[in-house]
Amino acid sequence: MKDLSFIIGSGFSIPARYPPTKELNEKLRKIDASEIDIYSNGDACFRGNEENPNAWFEGKEEKAFIQEFLEFYNHNIIGSPELFNYELFYDYYQELLQSEDYPQSAQQFFKKFRQHHEVYGDDHNLLLRFHNSFSQLLAQILNRPHKLAYMGKPKRSPHSRFLDLLEKLAKTYKIHFHSLNHDLYLEHLARSDAMNNDLDTGFEELGSPFYGEVWDDTERYKVRLEWFTNKYDNRFNLYKLHGGINHYRFRTSGAKCIIKKKSRVSPRGLFMEVNKNGELEYIDDPSNYYPDFLIGSTSKIERYNEYEYYQPVFQRFEENLRASKTLIIIGYGFGDTEINKYIAQWVASDGSKRAFVVDVKKPETEIFKHSNVFFDDGGVEGMDINFIIKNIA
Repeated sequence: MKDLSFIIGSGFSIPARYPPTKELNEKLRKIDASEIDIYSNGDACFRGNEENPNAWFEGKEEKAFIQEFLEFYNHNIIGSPELFNYELFYDYYQELLQSEDYPQSAQQFFKKFRQHHEVYGDDHNLLLRFHNSFSQLLAQILNRPHKLAYMGKPKRSPHSRFLDLLEKLAKTYKIHFHSLNHDLYLEHLARSDAMNNDLDTGFEELGSPFYGEVWDDTERYKVRLEWFTNKYDNRFNLYKLHGGINHYRFRTSGAKCIIKKKSRVSPRGLFMEVNKNGELEYIDDPSNYYPDFLIGSTSKIERYNEYEYYQPVFQRFEENLRASKTLIIIGYGFGDTEINKYIAQWVASDGSKRAFVVDVKKPETEIFKHSNVFFDDGGVEGMDINFIIKNIA
């Protein structure tokens, strides 16, 4: 079968009521200590309807730090909350984490915070705990659980045209989805007539030595978790170039890899089964608090060469582009300079190739100067699939 590639951006998920960047910025630029919970096991979340009886003391300083650090950044670093961009903010505090000498403004903020809240320890630890919590809060916003029901015909979905396109393409092509999204919506769409649960994500459960601990009302037990093996053998294949909200690092002396956490498993309940002198034991990774996905305009690019996951999926990305004569780009605003280089090189390499950019607003990018690039302003909901099929390479 011939190969065909997609690049999926954040605009793809918006019709399914996932938050756009503007909404994410509004939610994250101001977080009041009273609207979040941080538990003793390190779990952090926005507070729901259920009250946490221990909220008054669990994570008290951590919650105060989240609120005040965001206020410090908005007023002292960028000048106004209206200018807040969560990716640029991520770059800012990651640079602090990697620095041994904080700027004077940050030093003054940390000193004032410690004196007011009577907090002891080093500044780096405060900032590291902030990162643990902030990453979990972002993941919670992007997590929209979907029912496991099979999506049969007639399709009642804002992505019905997209699914119709896949159904037609699957008769001839092996499909490669290269997603820049952290959410799990594309995995949800796999439960449809168009994809028929035939989606490979590069993770496998069979033979995995990793387990997650589940607690329910009456018992506590372990379930096997998928680990990344970099195997893609199905008709539809998904490469999450920026990671996902269910991806977690597991790093011990015996293993360094990426695993998938199931929804009812706590990040503090991840284990690896090992054989020690003929006895099976479970060991954990005490650094696991937050999902492993890439954000930050520059920070994410610096991690593209990490061998556990990002390097192999980017290598797959390059290979898939070389093998594909057609590239369909949906909901991507061309904001990642490295991804843009891949696209520009691919478009310019062969005039017989075809690229289709699908969005509700035409992105600002130079690739439209090429005659083999077409723009569809219908977005994922109103895309002209007949035009794509007719002009496909």
